[in-house]
Amino acid sequence: SLEALTQLVKANTNPKLDLIGVLPTMVDRTNASKRVVEQLESIYNDTLFGIQIHRATQAVESTKQHKALCLIKGSKLGEEYIACADELSKRIGA
Repeated sequence: SLEALTQLVKANTNPKLDLIGVLPTMVDRTNASKRVVEQLESIYNDTLFGIQIHRATQAVESTKQHKALCLIKGSKLGEEYIACADELSKRIGA
């Protein structure tokens, strides 16, 4: 589990480690994906990011173009990463 991994890293590598949040990635429209997100919500509640990063072929295309998703005009996936960065900034008080 994520909590066990966090405790392992704290014990062996970084005792100051704190979990900022859990970010669902590779989310799609399947029932399996919806169930996973629901499980994450029930387990991590307030720790779960409000944004989800969806599975998209745009990620592969941006790599081929050597261009960040955030810089591709109209990229839904890029917008999700920007929203994630915004939420992360709020969580850490930046």
